[in-house]
Amino acid sequence: MTAAEVLSVRVAMPRDVATKNGPLHTGMLKQVVAGPIQLNLTGLSGDGWADRQHHGLEDQAICAYPEQHYVGLSEVLDLELTAGAFGENVVVRGQDENHVYIGDHYQWGQALLEVTKARQPCSTLNKVWNCSRLAAELGRSGRTGWYYRVLKAGQVSCADALELVLRQPNAVTVRQQWMAKVG
Repeated sequence: MTAAEVLSVRVAMPRDVATKNGPLHTGMLKQVVAGPIQLNLTGLSGDGWADRQHHGLEDQAICAYPEQHYVGLSEVLDLELTAGAFGENVVVRGQDENHVYIGDHYQWGQALLEVTKARQPCSTLNKVWNCSRLAAELGRSGRTGWYYRVLKAGQVSCADALELVLRQPNAVTVRQQWMAKVG
């Protein structure tokens, strides 16, 4: 597959979210963007992160997640997980961790992206969803999603497909990279 359909583009600024254990300051609950949006070297306009030590880095400017994972994870965890459940900026169809390679370059609208690594599921997911197994299940199953670095900024939208423009020889998939990390 050389292109992925973008089902939704999402952004949010950090805010306090009610959880079982009290308020949590997070930018995870991202909302759908209608129409074109500017993608800068550090991410989408109007997007932010509460934890700047672990999120919002240049090699993590955009987080992508495959839409087909939500149903299976919902069943395993007995949760109603839908697009945007994990703080992802882009929900895609036609790609997953087995078919996206570290170092792949994608044209998305006017922007150029590079796949950098698998997403590291964090404990904030567990807190937002009140499910102590969520981050561990994402990691165990390899349904992590992945990050992009922005090589060229520009306007993007949900109407723009992610078009593969470069794949390095001997590249490893996002899943292979993740499984080697968690061993």
